[in-house]
Amino acid sequence: MRDCAQPQISITAARNMGLCRSNAGRIRQGLEKMKAQSKEAAEAEAFNQATGDYNLGVEAFNNKQWDEASDALESAAAVWESIASDKTENGRLAAQYALKARKMAKMAREYKYQ
Repeated sequence: MRDCAQPQISITAARNMGLCRSNAGRIRQGLEKMKAQSKEAAEAEAFNQATGDYNLGVEAFNNKQWDEASDALESAAAVWESIASDKTENGRLAAQYALKARKMAKMAREYKYQ
């Protein structure tokens, strides 16, 4: 481009290349933010599903339906364990609730044989 008869072309091309790189960086940041939000939404949905399973398990436990209680509580614990993390509030709660659900499922299995 040194011997170019139109020197403005090289200046404009360099400026456009800089703008494209800048825009690409902003787009990447936006995509990462959307990805994080999507992950949080999926985690919240899984947390709510596990809460529903847990509630069903507690109801079955109270009605002395030991097999149903154990299955529902184990299901809740498995979901909560899959999202357990020390990085988010839901993740921390999920870890605690998973332990609680596992203990209650174990109790249901023990009561079944009494």
